Amino acid sequence: MIVKIYTKDLKPGMHIANPGLSSESNPHIFLKETDITSEEQIIALQQGKFVEVFVDTEKGEYFQENRQEKIRLETPFTVVSTDNPYEVNTRSNFDDIGSIVNEADQYYGELLEYVRTFTQRLSETRNINLEDSQEFTRSIISRAGSLGSALLFLSKLQKYDEYSYTHNLNVAMFSILFGQFIGLGQDNLMVLGLSGLFHDIGKILIPERILKKPHKLSAAEYAEVKRHPTHSRDILLRQKNIPQDVIRAAYEHHEHFAGGGYPQGLQYNQIGRASSLISIVDTFDALTTDRCYSKAMHAHNALSTIFNLRGSSFSPALVDRFVKFIGVYPVGSIVVLNSGKRAVVIEQNQDNLLLPKIRVVLDKNNRYCKPKDIDLMTASTGALPQSIVGCMSYQECRINIAEFVPQLRNPRQLAVNA
Repeated sequence: MIVKIYTKDLKPGMHIANPGLSSESNPHIFLKETDITSEEQIIALQQGKFVEVFVDTEKGEYFQENRQEKIRLETPFTVVSTDNPYEVNTRSNFDDIGSIVNEADQYYGELLEYVRTFTQRLSETRNINLEDSQEFTRSIISRAGSLGSALLFLSKLQKYDEYSYTHNLNVAMFSILFGQFIGLGQDNLMVLGLSGLFHDIGKILIPERILKKPHKLSAAEYAEVKRHPTHSRDILLRQKNIPQDVIRAAYEHHEHFAGGGYPQGLQYNQIGRASSLISIVDTFDALTTDRCYSKAMHAHNALSTIFNLRGSSFSPALVDRFVKFIGVYPVGSIVVLNSGKRAVVIEQNQDNLLLPKIRVVLDKNNRYCKPKDIDLMTASTGALPQSIVGCMSYQECRINIAEFVPQLRNPRQLAVNA
């Protein structure tokens, strides 16, 4: 698990992780991946004015030798409330997803084609057909109940097209699904869907050589990228009848909960609620997707990163509910047990998000074994307790997920980050 700690709390043997955040937006966090081997390194980081770092509790000798400290750092997820009367029960099961995955796959492709056409037309004309975009959003709202869990699964399982298209679609789709999860009504869901679709449209005015640069941006290039929320707002203001909350979300989705974001440096209740929600979803999708300058992060590690930024970059209340929505270990992801065996997460335990229901599919030697379902709520105690000690991508453990979702027909291209 990736957790944020103060630099002064670093110990030799820890591994500093880079969760894919921008050093320009987080100048106080050391974001270069490295192993800490000496006290001198720690002193140098403190003298360099770095206040915080992210460490990976699955790497480095320190946590292998200090298991209780590993447990202590990983337990903050247990503060996530599991009993909110306003949340809608959207519990998904891996086998249920399998029964609808073909329909969801076809539907996702249709949605993606709309986003591709929308973006290309916008680039050419600078005009938005609001009625078409509202119909796109209504479609997702109406089908989210039946296909939502499969759409979430597919969005991270397969690579369909360029990031700019899939990202805008995923942010729109995730925002609607998350909004439904926390019990928002139809009007608010429409705002979230349109906000997700429109939030990055200002990037059409940013040169592609900057957006697709595989290395660190120069100060001038980063300043140019930071203009995209303003560009998005200006494009939307030139349209007819765009809801003010949608314009606001496009303008504010890079603001930080405690201040220090851009372009206005807003904080707390100065930031709109839709803006705050879009900010979380935008970051999650970006972290879990391959980009030209960074590899995709496992969904669990992305959630850990966002959780560790609650109260600074993101609204704590919304982050807690987002963790419940996605699941600490999302359905369909691969986890490593303390026995060394690998398993697919098949269902969340809402009473304890750290102990999902799993299906063991590989032995400790990474060979296929007879599948066995285990509820970690009951298996985590007793003479031979079982627990999760890490996560893996499908590529890392050589799992062909289609073996376990028989209904998945010839996926376009399996991703490696699910």
